[in-house]
Amino acid sequence: MRLDTCVPILRQISFFILLLFPTAAFAQGRLMWSNPKPQGNRLTSVGFADRSNTWSVGDDGTILHSFDGGSTWYSEMDGLTDDLIAVAVVDDRVAFAVGDNGTCMRTTNGGYEWKECATGTTEGLNDVVFLDALNGWACGDNGTMIRTTDGGETWAVQSTGVSVTLNAVYFVSATHGYAAGASGTVLRTTDGGASWDRRNVQGRPDLFDIVFVNQTTGWVAGSGGSLYTTVNGGLRWDTQQSGINRNINALYAGPIGLWAACDGGILLHSMDGGALWRRIESGLGDEVLEGVGGEDQNIIVVGDFGYMLLSTDAGVSWRAVSFGTRKSVNWISFADGRNGWGFGESGIVIHTTDGGATWTEENTGFRNNLYGGKTVSASKTWAVGEYGIILHTRDGGRTWIQQTNPYSNILLAVDFANEWDGWAVGELGCILRTTDGGATWVRRDAGVVEYLYGLHAFDADNVVVVGENGIVLRSTDGGGSWRRSRTGTSRTMYWVRFMGISEGWSVGDEGSIAHTTDGGETWVVQTSGVGGSLYVIAGLDRSDLWAVGDSGLVLRSSDGGIHWCRQYCPTFHDLFCIDARDGTVMISGDYGTVLTNTQHVVHVERDREEQTFQLGPAYPNPFTRETIVPVRSTARVEGVGFPLADITLRIYDVYGCLVRDLSASLLHRLASRSSVGGTGELTLYADDFPTAGIYFLVLEWNGNRSLQAVHFTH
Repeated sequence: MRLDTCVPILRQISFFILLLFPTAAFAQGRLMWSNPKPQGNRLTSVGFADRSNTWSVGDDGTILHSFDGGSTWYSEMDGLTDDLIAVAVVDDRVAFAVGDNGTCMRTTNGGYEWKECATGTTEGLNDVVFLDALNGWACGDNGTMIRTTDGGETWAVQSTGVSVTLNAVYFVSATHGYAAGASGTVLRTTDGGASWDRRNVQGRPDLFDIVFVNQTTGWVAGSGGSLYTTVNGGLRWDTQQSGINRNINALYAGPIGLWAACDGGILLHSMDGGALWRRIESGLGDEVLEGVGGEDQNIIVVGDFGYMLLSTDAGVSWRAVSFGTRKSVNWISFADGRNGWGFGESGIVIHTTDGGATWTEENTGFRNNLYGGKTVSASKTWAVGEYGIILHTRDGGRTWIQQTNPYSNILLAVDFANEWDGWAVGELGCILRTTDGGATWVRRDAGVVEYLYGLHAFDADNVVVVGENGIVLRSTDGGGSWRRSRTGTSRTMYWVRFMGISEGWSVGDEGSIAHTTDGGETWVVQTSGVGGSLYVIAGLDRSDLWAVGDSGLVLRSSDGGIHWCRQYCPTFHDLFCIDARDGTVMISGDYGTVLTNTQHVVHVERDREEQTFQLGPAYPNPFTRETIVPVRSTARVEGVGFPLADITLRIYDVYGCLVRDLSASLLHRLASRSSVGGTGELTLYADDFPTAGIYFLVLEWNGNRSLQAVHFTH
């Protein structure tokens, strides 16, 4: 499915004002991965076109492309939310990816654009194979098998005679093919899939992959280290010993032998047809390796949380081509646009001095889970967590000390009004206060037993705290006394943030958002339109608000919370924190997730005093199937690197809701050409738009904007 619709956030007249004035509140860029790099979703499959061009796909619509044999990778897909399970690469221009809900994506121009193919099924598709650009098969849940003879334009269902899940399909010719799946199922066809013969293997394990080197010799592997081989075209399958009891998830047969990607971070290699296997430890601990592929001497292995390993010498040596912690980053806090910290699982502390372009893991010497943090300057930061731990650095992270806290309550949040006046809150109503930068912390409890999750510290005396059962605590005398109010809901509230001394917002369970204009004395519930938990709210200003939560939930309001739009997020990992300042949003969450809306993709050389980009009038307009939009440019692109200019291209509806982010496609097109000047063309298709209507195409770079209206009719 695509995340293309949202709750309207602006009245129509407001949107036209946004188009006319550059200070209007458009998103500063699509959310991109800041950590891990190149991304952190599970990768399930990898395929080569040649020694240079390779693709990998994975969860949450992830499609990655490498032009240098796997050393560096670039994202080629936005907006798709279905998991992609397998990729089939025909050549350097044509590739297919399949996944959940019958999804099939196709590129015919080297990844510049990926379009969805109508497969005619909603069953999950688990594997795909193509003999050439026209002839292909895909298999999936409930015995599904589909075939195309026109490059994915149309697909026909083939009857396999089974109802078990089929996990793998492999064709050695237009007639001879094989499929494997649950309960030891192996299928064989000699007529292109018109009919299938079932040949189960001994022991009936679930089978996850199948591979052949010719019409007679092949292997199939699956659960518990199960491995079988055939030398007579699948008529009989004989057991081989893999030497492991972990699942074998993927097989690759190449000029340098057989490779198997397995659970437990294990990679297997055989040079004698599977009789003997060499076990290679990936160094990834117990992580699952999901896919393996190769070309010539290059071998790539992919797996959980975006892990990628590359060998360029036929497996003699390996190096990681994905980077960054996969431990949960529970909190993130920036002192300014460049200096920030992340805190989380097992005491992980990560630090950036370049606005999130790169992160460094710091060794604090502590292993307690950290749940909250506050950075007040490039040198001074606090973090709190399990067993009442309070960590502090005053030298930019070179050294960390544990500040004295005689109480062992879990601390869940910390906030400082300045370098001296701070507060921390946690389990069972614990409230701590310091007025000397944490040298001493004293209890200022309010007589409640609820867990307290969030707070906003105005100064040494004034603080607002939120927690379980919708509780709100307010003190104006440094915790000497407390006034209790409620947010209008009994749901747990996780965070509170004020813009000034009077106006604030709080978020919590089941999409709860509450708003106050009197310093927290009274609250009005706002409608978020979602049911998932929201953990943090932050604002670029009083109007431009962001909130994040469960399963990649990102909300944005451009009118102070009256209306909320769900934003596209490149992952479904839980998101725990957001830091917003100076037009930049940083978001952190599970499995090392750090996302940003700051573009670091295209290097535009400034060979003129000022580059100009301009969208020309679309033609035809109105349109029903597709329209062409000229893109005039004076910029010259010198490849991919850190930008001197950020370039984004998006489609908005008349209410100001983001309909489609085309930035990835535009950037790929610019980056794939040695120079851009004069007029290029961008094609918009009917499936770029949710319904008929008037839409606005907005091109932004370096704070400038060009726009064109298009009218899509059914």
